Amino acid sequence: MKKISKIPHDVLWMGKPSLVLAYPKLVWLFVSTLLLIWYELSYDKTHVYIYYSYFLVVTYSFFVWGIKALQLKTTVYTLKRDRLLIKRGILRRITDELELFRVRDFQLDEPIALRLFSLGNVALVTSDRTTPVIRLEAIPEINKLHEYLRNLVRECWDERGVREIDAG
Repeated sequence: MKKISKIPHDVLWMGKPSLVLAYPKLVWLFVSTLLLIWYELSYDKTHVYIYYSYFLVVTYSFFVWGIKALQLKTTVYTLKRDRLLIKRGILRRITDELELFRVRDFQLDEPIALRLFSLGNVALVTSDRTTPVIRLEAIPEINKLHEYLRNLVRECWDERGVREIDAG
């Protein structure tokens, strides 16, 4: 039986941000739980309001972490030959579309927290008025994607005859 690819034939690359970006919220959940348990154990009398506060903090932390994880899971980056699509949204789906010939500069960002997981960010500085900077966050093999994007942008520039002029 043949495996059917979910990626359309005109798509060159498709990716999602890593859930590693939700880890700080999960750490906050763990630390706040430990602090509340320590607080509860450090007093002889157990008050009802301690249980309520514990429940509220843990519930709120799970909610915030869940929303962040869901936002990351519903974000999809799609690279086609001449444009980049970013689809995101939980209840309302928003698609940002960037024509690659509008890209003016790249910024590769590899903070230590992401490097531990072999991830990185790339920012595209564009001449687009609606989205002057587009960030692709927590992407694996970011160096390969960065070079691939640079080559595609140069090809789009050559096809359209775009030249960059520094005024100043």
